Amino acid sequence: MAEDEESPAPAREQINTKLADLPSATSGLDCPLIYADLIKGAMIFNGVAKMYLMETRMDASTNELRNIHVASLVVPAPQLKSWGEFFLRIAQGEDEATAAKGQDVE
Repeated sequence: MAEDEESPAPAREQINTKLADLPSATSGLDCPLIYADLIKGAMIFNGVAKMYLMETRMDASTNELRNIHVASLVVPAPQLKSWGEFFLRIAQGEDEATAAKGQDVE
């Protein structure tokens, strides 16, 4: 290498520069929206729970419904109970709202 050429920046500096340029998520508006019909499979390993979120889609080539993996949700295992209680409260509120409208609740 000639002396007048600058040596490339060390890899760590290049990575840090690139990471610093990435936008940070500051609100739910800039995060992806995921639609899922069901959870197909879950596991807990080393204190982390992982659930596979699926969406039911029509396969145009076979005219059959297929479950497509759209995302995986990963949360600390100790928080599973809180997540479950949170979703249960939402579901119960929806059931009450539907019943108040005089509609059938499944």
